[in-house]
Amino acid sequence: MSTIITLATRKIKIALLSILIFLIAVQNTFAQCATGTAPAYTKTCSVEYYQSINATGIGVTSTISVSGITSCSSTYINDFATQGIITMAGNTVNVNITRATGYTAYLSVYADWNNNGMFDLSELCGTLMTIPSTTGAVTYTFTVPLTGIVTGIHLPIRLFLSESATGYPCSGTYGQTYDFYIMATCPPTTLSISPIKDSVCIGGTGDTLTASGAGTGGTYIWAPTAGLSATTGAIVIATPTVATTYTVTGTTSIGCSGKSTEMIKINPSPLVDTARAEGILKFCFGDSVLLTDTVRIAGYTYNWYNGATLIPGATDTSYYAKTSGSYTIGVTNSSGCTTLSTSVVVTANPLPAPVIVFDGKIFRVAKYYKTYQWYENNVAISGAIYDSVIAKSNGSFQVKVVDTNGCEDTAVVYVLKRLGLENTTGNYNIKMYPNPANNVLHIDAPVQLNAVISSVDGRKIKEQQKTNELNITSLPTGMYIIELFDDSGQRLAIRKFFKN
Repeated sequence: MSTIITLATRKIKIALLSILIFLIAVQNTFAQCATGTAPAYTKTCSVEYYQSINATGIGVTSTISVSGITSCSSTYINDFATQGIITMAGNTVNVNITRATGYTAYLSVYADWNNNGMFDLSELCGTLMTIPSTTGAVTYTFTVPLTGIVTGIHLPIRLFLSESATGYPCSGTYGQTYDFYIMATCPPTTLSISPIKDSVCIGGTGDTLTASGAGTGGTYIWAPTAGLSATTGAIVIATPTVATTYTVTGTTSIGCSGKSTEMIKINPSPLVDTARAEGILKFCFGDSVLLTDTVRIAGYTYNWYNGATLIPGATDTSYYAKTSGSYTIGVTNSSGCTTLSTSVVVTANPLPAPVIVFDGKIFRVAKYYKTYQWYENNVAISGAIYDSVIAKSNGSFQVKVVDTNGCEDTAVVYVLKRLGLENTTGNYNIKMYPNPANNVLHIDAPVQLNAVISSVDGRKIKEQQKTNELNITSLPTGMYIIELFDDSGQRLAIRKFFKN
């Protein structure tokens, strides 16, 4: 009877201790454990221990051999140096154990995948396994990761057995711990190269090569370097000048690598055509020069270019070039390769576009040109071959100029309407002085008049109501027209005057 009570009391204590450990573990989010150091057990393993351990699985090689154990001699056994598992990343490992029964136990397996010397909480292989009190033999199954691991070396792996569900793999109660090694080997890494095309044209845009197979975080190295836009990265552009076989080496994030090759051939170039000009290469805007090419070959296509720009629709044997540029004829063969002829440089000089200015007496051209010819009412003015001409009467004036490039143009017509106006008076004898004037123009009339000053081409410049004198200080030097009106709006006089 006392034995039953003792066992019941022990179970209660274990349950309370488990709850306490769980609360502490939650509060501290569990601790990490250094590899190669013994975990802490609050009770010895005399009633909870392994009886046998081994590992199996497809593609799994195991030297773990723990068997025939009938009692617990220690809570921690470190067999890292002698026993372990070798398998390929991505493979599934079965860890088979038997243990002494009697109480519910918990089994966890940790592997130091990143080889940082710690069993990190993220390195739990699979899940925490609960083993019922009556179960002695179980299999803990996990899959070796394909990312975040170090391959090719022995990594610590810990089998942690405890009667407490928390604190693993650092501390527990009534349990036993074994450390072994696990080595992950590289799985086959299949690299591939996807070209947009498998051949290029000399002088063309090249071929885009895209490598794949190294996975997220993987790297790629290309060789040889000749004709490549870069030697690293998943995507490169190949523009070889001779047929070249390119090799890419891809390395995954866990250090596993593979290779792939792609041969880029060179397409034949078409025969070069010849472009020539049938006329003067320098001309004035609005003219053109005829460009022609030699005899064409069947099966080729032809198109004219201005610089590197294809001229849409310009496929005939001749083309009229109207703008400046470097013109060539491009020949394209069935492989899509294009060669350009030697260039014909064409210059289309702009027209001079003269502008006439008038100062009240003289017409002038605002810019210098090589030759001039003035016209009045569409008739050439005899001897008017300079940059200016005196206005002697009203009319329509133009000037035709020729610049240093030999290009000619005619100015916009300048219509003069108010040159040589006679005095006009109403009922008043109106006088105006001084003329020419510098600052003030006086109006001698018995009453104040309304005045409007205009330029000789009719543009209104200044207007003033009820005045007998006008301040003209701000007016530029030149000839102007002044009109005088009474209060009824009747024009009483119109005069021309000069501002000095």
